[in-house]
This record gives sequence, structure tokens and C-alpha cells, in this order.
Amino acid sequence: SDKERTALAEIEKIESSYGPLALNIVGLAVGGQRDQAVEKMNAESRPLLSALLRVDMAAVYLRLIRGS
Repeated sequence: SDKERTALAEIEKIESSYGPLALNIVGLAVGGQRDQAVEKMNAESRPLLSALLRVDMAAVYLRLIRGS
């Protein structure tokens, strides 16, 4: 359905943003910049993960109401 395609596109968009961000956070932490890494996680990573969870839950809901 259109709603499922929209949800899948949103998941892909979020995941494509998350990968480089995660690598950047790890780089900061490995480089001894722990405070900056934590700040970036809180400011940028958490919102992406929250958005992913919301879209994921919407997709699950759509599957449940469709019965598949």
C-alpha cells in the first residue's frame, strides 16, 4: 500500500542518516572526545532512533490491521 511504501522510504531515509552519524560518534569517542561524542548522541542520534522507532511501530500497526 501507499502507507507501507511511505513508511519504508522513511525508514531508509533515517537509516541512511544514522550510519554516517554513528561512525562519527565512534570516531569522536575513539579519538578521546568522549564529551563531544555523548553530546552528539543526545542531540542527533537519539532523535533519529526515536523517529525510526515511530515509523517501525507504524509499519507493524499497518501489517496488523491488514492481517498479514
